Amino acid sequence: MIFVNQIGEIVHGCVDDYNGAPNKNIGDSFLLIWRISNFDAEGRQKIGDMAIMSFVRIITELNKSPVLAQYRKHPGILQRIPKFRVSMGYGLHFGWAIEGAIGSDFKIDASYLSPNVNVSNQLDDLTALYDVWLIMSHQMIGLCSKEVAMMCRLIDHIVVKSARQPIRIFTIDLDYLSLQVKVRTGVKFIKNRFKIRQVREIWKQEKWADSYNVWAAFQQDEDVVQMRQLYSPEFFRRFAAAYRNYETGNWNVARDLLFTCYYSPRSNVGSKPWISEHEWPPDGPTKTLLKYMQLADFKAPSTWPGYRPEVLGAGSD
Repeated sequence: MIFVNQIGEIVHGCVDDYNGAPNKNIGDSFLLIWRISNFDAEGRQKIGDMAIMSFVRIITELNKSPVLAQYRKHPGILQRIPKFRVSMGYGLHFGWAIEGAIGSDFKIDASYLSPNVNVSNQLDDLTALYDVWLIMSHQMIGLCSKEVAMMCRLIDHIVVKSARQPIRIFTIDLDYLSLQVKVRTGVKFIKNRFKIRQVREIWKQEKWADSYNVWAAFQQDEDVVQMRQLYSPEFFRRFAAAYRNYETGNWNVARDLLFTCYYSPRSNVGSKPWISEHEWPPDGPTKTLLKYMQLADFKAPSTWPGYRPEVLGAGSD
């Protein structure tokens, strides 16, 4: 309980900073909401940007937290899970939902009912399959600004249970394992809850100023800059070209390009016509696409519709 609540404090705090609202705590999962119904087009776009940025801050703070870093040395945990590290997956989707109270005189919960809530849950489940920390739907990418969308990578086109149409899914590439744990300074923090709330409200209002742009903050944040250093522009170009061939059914070409999708440029890339599975690039989406195409011997079916026709994800309705 203490462990999950320590994580919840970081998650809820980052979401609140970016004008979101924590809704449900379901075991070790959190339902987080950003309401856009009372905003104009520009406001909705900014809300979308802030929702994405809040998850970037969450993954940053989780990996820099000295409190959570102590669990990496916990003998009981290490006995069960060697090299343990706090890890979370996130699914982010945009759509309608019915907001209301569910229960009786004995117990009432504020809740959101919608297939879109189930979709976000299933996108969360898919982070394990694609070995990424965040998966977003194309509906979410369509809501945010072009500048923020350009920072995201299209990784697949799939059918998700609860969604009526196939969904293109995106991620943001961040090498969060490169972050160093914060050093405790001994500086006393404000303990008065009222003062803390006042300070947080000021920070939240500052983000609505015309001078504040989420994409600019993303590019200038020292932690984000450090986490993006691993990924070269060549890697993104190669993967984008491979993905286009994958979606259009040119799987042999997609395979050969995916074989070259290393994060940093290599002098011997493409020197071999074939590489075994243990030599594949370490990128999660790259491996996932290669494994899927390998099931059909890297030949797209004649009826290939441009997306995976089967239902993916273990999330329940």
